[in-house]
Amino acid sequence: MARSNHSSRSRFGKRDRRGKGNTRLLKGLAATGMLVTTLGAGGYGLTEYMKIEQIGAGFCYARPDQAETAVFLDYSVHQNMSDAQRRDMMTALERAYDALPVNGRIMVFTTARDTGGSIARPVYEQCRPAGTVAEQAALGAPS
Repeated sequence: MARSNHSSRSRFGKRDRRGKGNTRLLKGLAATGMLVTTLGAGGYGLTEYMKIEQIGAGFCYARPDQAETAVFLDYSVHQNMSDAQRRDMMTALERAYDALPVNGRIMVFTTARDTGGSIARPVYEQCRPAGTVAEQAALGAPS
């Protein structure tokens, strides 16, 4: 029986197939390793970034010793205020804000919402940010 030159198997057929399988496995392991390394580095970078103290939406650094000023406005008085009363109210709010220390929080509460039996939430709150580099350094916050 004569042997055909177009045999479906080469002399190293089994070795070739095994080599291709190993190549695919190595490529898959390399891709998985790169993905794990990238995610790990990203996670590490994020945790390091989260350690840096961030300023909040109201220009506040969360501190346990933070000064707070609360202002309560009666909604019934607010409805029919004259221009002089409105000006006096704004002056009082500005004075309270100006009297805050750096990173001090001012919160404005009103009786317009139904807060009976629950903890009232402020309708407005803001902190006094540092105005100079010296105030920022004295606060000990990142610049």
